[in-house]
Amino acid sequence: MGFLVKDISMPLKNSTQTFWRCFNLALENNKKNYDGKRRVLSIIAEDFTYEELQKNLGVGRHTISESHKHTRTNGYGAPSLNKPIFHRIKLITEQLQQFELFFSIKEHVNMSSYKTDSASGLPVLYLQDHKQALWEKFYEQYPNGMHRTTFMTRLDGKRFVYKEDLGGLCSECNECGYQVFANIEELININITDLVLQNELIVAAQNLRRYLRKDYSKQLNVTQDGIATHNSCISHCLQYAFGNCQEIHSNTCTNCKNLFVFFKK
Repeated sequence: MGFLVKDISMPLKNSTQTFWRCFNLALENNKKNYDGKRRVLSIIAEDFTYEELQKNLGVGRHTISESHKHTRTNGYGAPSLNKPIFHRIKLITEQLQQFELFFSIKEHVNMSSYKTDSASGLPVLYLQDHKQALWEKFYEQYPNGMHRTTFMTRLDGKRFVYKEDLGGLCSECNECGYQVFANIEELININITDLVLQNELIVAAQNLRRYLRKDYSKQLNVTQDGIATHNSCISHCLQYAFGNCQEIHSNTCTNCKNLFVFFKK
């Protein structure tokens, strides 16, 4: 019956110390990375304080913090989730040439005669339509060309400027001319008491603003090399604007006449 008698000569095992010792050995046998110490520590990290883990395991606060993240993301001691692999396909020369050819057509862009993109050194291009409409035209012309995401990404560069940002003009003209129409309409509402005349002037102002925003820039003649050419309407002649035109300007277009008549009123 001796087996029923407790042998007081044998020391009692401390289960707490055994736990910490075994866990410390598990940490030492794993590398210090997301699939090593952090994964092992994530088994108990949520159940102990930072101070208890530092004192008993000798781990740093950063390792403990990363173990908490591992628990929330992958679970207690679970392997890390595999990150998705992205496969990127480089554009072939033909696709790049299609893009450049598409944006060399005046129907799609107006080329700046003096402003260049600092990154590429190429002239800035003012888009003649919004990006979605340009993409639809590009896809119709080149159905096997670059995909839509790539097309839109290339348009995000500073070389391509959407005319919505400029009011159809360069930034200085936009600041001095286009934005002023909002103030003109406010002045009309304040100073004109005749409702018929007030409505007539506001409609005229809105038509002129729409013309400056959408159609005026289309009348500015620039070659594919970025050289301004002569226009018989003096208001559309970039050469005259830069003081280089010696030819006669024989007419003024209807829209420009309406602009001058409006301000005379």
